[in-house]
Amino acid sequence: MRDRRRIVQLVACVAIMVSGAIVFAEAPTEQVKPTAEPGMSKEAAIEVCGVGGERAYLQKLRCTDDSPPTFERSGSVGPRNDIKTKEDEALILKQMMSTQPLKKGEKDVHTIDNYEVVCRDKKVDVHLDMYHCPEPKSHAVPPGFSLKGQKP
Repeated sequence: MRDRRRIVQLVACVAIMVSGAIVFAEAPTEQVKPTAEPGMSKEAAIEVCGVGGERAYLQKLRCTDDSPPTFERSGSVGPRNDIKTKEDEALILKQMMSTQPLKKGEKDVHTIDNYEVVCRDKKVDVHLDMYHCPEPKSHAVPPGFSLKGQKP
């Protein structure tokens, strides 16, 4: 178990360094019930392609009054799905090193980034998965937001 945690922490650090920011954050000690709403949990992270894809997506977000929100990266929140087996541990390295899309039904253990997104009337944590290249075919939208050019 100790080795498994070290691997997860190493992968998270590598992902942070690749993104150009060095941030060290402790994993939350409290279990939070995941939500299926797009971007509201690491399990429901919005899929984008690369750091540039994260920023481009966030720049397209619109608040309820159609104004662009401000946003800042808070750090990584660990893998999208729990690491439970040695196969999962091997999958982390495979997915980190691969440029291929996930196979249908393959467990997604990409490291998820968290951004604090602020509108005038609210502050929301939005989770993004930057390891879905080439560009994903569609983007989900967090509740209470729209994308530039779309109606809420």
